Amino acid sequence: MQQLQQSVSQQVQAYENAVATATEAAYQQQVAAATATAIADEQQKLASNIANIGGVISSLNSDANFGSLLQGYSNDIHSMQTDYQTEQNDAAGGCSNYSQVGADNSQVGADMSQIGADDSGLSAQVSSVQSDISNLQDWVNTIQRQWNDLGQQAFSGVNTSDVSKAIQNGNNTINLAKANMQSAQSQASSFDDQAKQIAQQAQALYDGMHC
Repeated sequence: MQQLQQSVSQQVQAYENAVATATEAAYQQQVAAATATAIADEQQKLASNIANIGGVISSLNSDANFGSLLQGYSNDIHSMQTDYQTEQNDAAGGCSNYSQVGADNSQVGADMSQIGADDSGLSAQVSSVQSDISNLQDWVNTIQRQWNDLGQQAFSGVNTSDVSKAIQNGNNTINLAKANMQSAQSQASSFDDQAKQIAQQAQALYDGMHC
């Protein structure tokens, strides 16, 4: 009887071991399948990001072009200088031109207001560029993180060169945008100083007529 119980016990243990082994194998298969799926998903996302970062780069390049705005400043400063010259010419005629000189001075003031509008335009564009820079930086960081998560292993459609190029192009565009923005702000500050000086001179000329 004791031998039978021992035999049954051994058979039960063998069955339980077999079930445990099968369960472990099934679990490992599930883990492997889930891992493969996760890797495939991450590869797909990385490939998509590399393919689409060019559009983000293009958008930043476009927004970081301050040429048109700076030309507007230049045109407005030129108008201001011209109107101040007109005021000087009219002031040379003496008190008989006092009213006209006052009108000229007001026009210079209007030009000054236009410079203020240019400043507002610059502020808005700078804000847009800063937002674009932050967005592109997120893309660059995401691509780098995804590549690292994948062990920096090439796969169908994406190799090390693709990743490096996307990251380098993104960083280059960010650096160029920052340089353009700083240059535009510096030039705008110079235009502002010129405008203030002209406005002060125009007002002083009008006030100094004492008519």
